[in-house]
Amino acid sequence: MTLPEPRYDPDTGTLTYFNPSEGGRLRRAWIDEHVPAAFSEVISAEPEIRWAALVAVEGIPTFKPTMADRITVALVASPTATDAQILAALNGDDEPKGNAWKRLFGIGAKLSARWEDEELIAMFAAFCSPRPAGSSRPQFAVLGDLEVDGGEVSFHDSMTALRPWLDGCRSVIYPGTVAFDPADGDRCRAEFVADQVLPYVAARFAEHPALRSASLLVAQYWDDSARDEVIGRFVFSELDTPDLTDHQAWWGSGPDIVNRPTVGALLHRSVPLPLAFDYTDGLIALFAAFCREGCTQDDPPSESFNPYAIFRRNDQTITTEVVGVNRRPWLDGRRIDCWTSG
Repeated sequence: MTLPEPRYDPDTGTLTYFNPSEGGRLRRAWIDEHVPAAFSEVISAEPEIRWAALVAVEGIPTFKPTMADRITVALVASPTATDAQILAALNGDDEPKGNAWKRLFGIGAKLSARWEDEELIAMFAAFCSPRPAGSSRPQFAVLGDLEVDGGEVSFHDSMTALRPWLDGCRSVIYPGTVAFDPADGDRCRAEFVADQVLPYVAARFAEHPALRSASLLVAQYWDDSARDEVIGRFVFSELDTPDLTDHQAWWGSGPDIVNRPTVGALLHRSVPLPLAFDYTDGLIALFAAFCREGCTQDDPPSESFNPYAIFRRNDQTITTEVVGVNRRPWLDGRRIDCWTSG
């Protein structure tokens, strides 16, 4: 299930996905699509488990500085534990907050499935327990219970809107430095491409005369070594337009027989511009707005990387076609300066 495209209000820094009156239907559709199937897998593998709780939490288990908030919805299954015992374990303070899931094993419960997506913020943030005053530890909440009877899985909704003003929307106001006015974004990117990217593309075209085109792709995802990393990557091709349908080919280290049947493998396809493409001073402000949100380095490249520009060889010249979509205009020209945990 995919939510409607959100409406962005630059005056309030808010994305609105749906009217709260639609929330109940959308939440139930999401739950019906994802949760019973996950629970069925659990009970088929472990028949002694007949019950599970669907829980949600805002802000953990991992940092995600590209997102205003982070909602995790999880299925916790147990043959014996109750809602109260699961919440007590998850909200305990005897371990660092990142290890909340580990405390489930002490009460005979297990984390069976977990979902993290920016759309979950709009659907479930209103139902997550707010943090206690003076605490940095987010609090888990129970959204409902699942049980199996006669082979049929049923979900019993126990959701209570603790912050109804969050239903259907989320803030997209981020900490950070404004590197340039968004009105100047296209000009800044054009200058960057002309000064930094085109010379590299031209050099590779000269090195391999069979190459006819190249795509510059950008992605943003959380990484241990970066506050808010944005990465640029090239796909070179002997076609008039690079074929990005098979990401295993263009992403892998081997030959790409679709795009380069005669040239073969190309090394160093990541952007070799360490200063201009530094994740804190270059790509974030320039290209974060053109990246999908909520991606990680574990996602398929076809889901996390998006083409920004296509370069084509035309006789002795190279033409540039900008194909990128400004998906997150609130990030255009902004550079994140500090870690946040939601």
